[in-house]
Amino acid sequence: MKNKLITSICLCGLTLTLFTGATDVSATDFDQMIQQKNNDIDRLRTQRQTVQQRITDLTKEIAAINQEAQGLLAEQEALYTVIDQLAEDIAELQVRIDKRAANIEEQARETQVNGKSDQLLHVVLDADSISDFVGRLHAMTTIVRANNQLITQQKLDQEDLARKQSASKDKVAVLHATQSRLEAQKGEIEGKQADLNVEVSTLAYQESSKEDEKQQLKAEKEVFEAEQARIREEAAQAAARQAQIEAAQAEQETSPAVVDVVEPTVEEGMDAAGADRDR
Repeated sequence: MKNKLITSICLCGLTLTLFTGATDVSATDFDQMIQQKNNDIDRLRTQRQTVQQRITDLTKEIAAINQEAQGLLAEQEALYTVIDQLAEDIAELQVRIDKRAANIEEQARETQVNGKSDQLLHVVLDADSISDFVGRLHAMTTIVRANNQLITQQKLDQEDLARKQSASKDKVAVLHATQSRLEAQKGEIEGKQADLNVEVSTLAYQESSKEDEKQQLKAEKEVFEAEQARIREEAAQAAARQAQIEAAQAEQETSPAVVDVVEPTVEEGMDAAGADRDR
């Protein structure tokens, strides 16, 4: 009987050990899964922060481009003022050139048609004296020099006109090229920023999903541990009751036997006395 009691107690202890071992392994599995979720969350958070920093850097680049664009607008206003002045200068030069061209053309026509050069030569040769000759020669030289200066100034004005027209076109071309470059850079950066915003949103969603999964695992772990605790408690109570029952049975089996004494009835006593007398 003692062996039976010991065996029952050992079986109860083994049952509790098995329950405890299974609980520890399962709880460890939950902890490992939760830790994996934490690792995933940390990784996603790091990626999101990195992308967010890139967005911040791009925002600074856009701000720098906007600032450069503002400076370009101020430069544009100044350039338009210069261009307007150049347009006035060009118009004025064009008027002078046109008038001078008309005078030169008229003089050339008179020289060819009327023989003005021969007339001028006769004027010099018809001088009455040396002083008259010198005076007439000086006058003729002055006229020729004036005509040459007229032609020279015409060339200079035409060259100046060409330079100013070219400078005006170059300034406008540079301005438009700079504007196009800034717009292209800004558009490219804004496109990258939009892509990164989508990436940040995706990472944030994934991070939130992992957090939800982690919380779900924690809740499942709590339910599991509560259920295992209940099972262990019931097993312990059952084992305790079984041990009490077996202990009581063992105590009854090991106690000395009790003999019941039955008192004889009156009739049985009289019969026994008569039997004694007969003997």
